[in-house]
Amino acid sequence: VEHVAAHFAGFPQLAELPVPLRVDPLPGHIGLSRAYGLPIAAPDMPEAPIVGVGGDTLTRFTDEWPGTGGFVVVGDRRSGKTDTLALIAHQLAWAGQRMVVVAAAGSVLAEVAASHGTPVLTTASDAAQVEAVLAGDELLTVVIDDAESIRDSALERAFVAARARLRFVVSIAADAAGSAVSGPVSDAKRGRAGIVLSPPTSILGTQVFGAELSRHLLGRGGTGCGLVFLGGEYRAVQVPDLRV
Repeated sequence: VEHVAAHFAGFPQLAELPVPLRVDPLPGHIGLSRAYGLPIAAPDMPEAPIVGVGGDTLTRFTDEWPGTGGFVVVGDRRSGKTDTLALIAHQLAWAGQRMVVVAAAGSVLAEVAASHGTPVLTTASDAAQVEAVLAGDELLTVVIDDAESIRDSALERAFVAARARLRFVVSIAADAAGSAVSGPVSDAKRGRAGIVLSPPTSILGTQVFGAELSRHLLGRGGTGCGLVFLGGEYRAVQVPDLRV
């Protein structure tokens, strides 16, 4: 080794040659605690909430909430939509964001909300419950799982009536994304930020973010595998697991 080192020391110009580009593999699974130990993907990104990890050098992608104004998670069943919302809701709650959640009883999102004392609504919630949750003048984050399930409901109408001070984080099924042109999903889309999980078609990006997906980005991945759309571009990411 010393002989080889001494030999190459006689050729200092070798230090100027390009080095191979290192690309970290995208993990198939990563816990939230480990994700917080990664560097931030861009200098202008906040510390949290983390919405995915990825990049040539593994970094964490975060969202400027509530400044973004809206965030959409779209995907098919079992793609990880509810887990992604739970991850975001957990971090927002820790940051002290005033929040309400719309989720099915027993779901991981409902459990996360309950653990933080965050109100949970459903389409079965009565008018008094909804009115109490939406009362006040402060900005309120509304996290809605399966947003298509509240379409044309009294709950959706209540959100629309109060939309001036609401900011929506929603999930929606891939096959319903194109037809969601009003209500909370429409408001969330205006933020032009979110995640497409295992995108099945290129037009899905256009329907949700106004930016078409390249065909080489399409395909089924594991739970939480997808493309984050931030700052006008897509990046392949893995959504961290809140439970690890």
